[in-house]
Amino acid sequence: MSIRANIAILLFLMVQAMLFFAGVIITLMVADLTRDRVIGFAITIVVSVPISLMASWWLAPRLRARYLREHVPAIREEL
Repeated sequence: MSIRANIAILLFLMVQAMLFFAGVIITLMVADLTRDRVIGFAITIVVSVPISLMASWWLAPRLRARYLREHVPAIREEL
């Protein structure tokens, strides 16, 4: 597997946890009935997985040192 895929897998777990947590909080605040909450939890799972996949794949190359060297200006100036 590529380095990008490895980083994306690690990121996916963290992004998925955060999106699922946010979805559960929103579902618990909005849904009143137990039946609505079950549907809300299912929708949260179905929606958060593809969003997490896309976000982690997009973020993975930005966490590499090579990206930082090429795209972020140096903090320290030469004297």
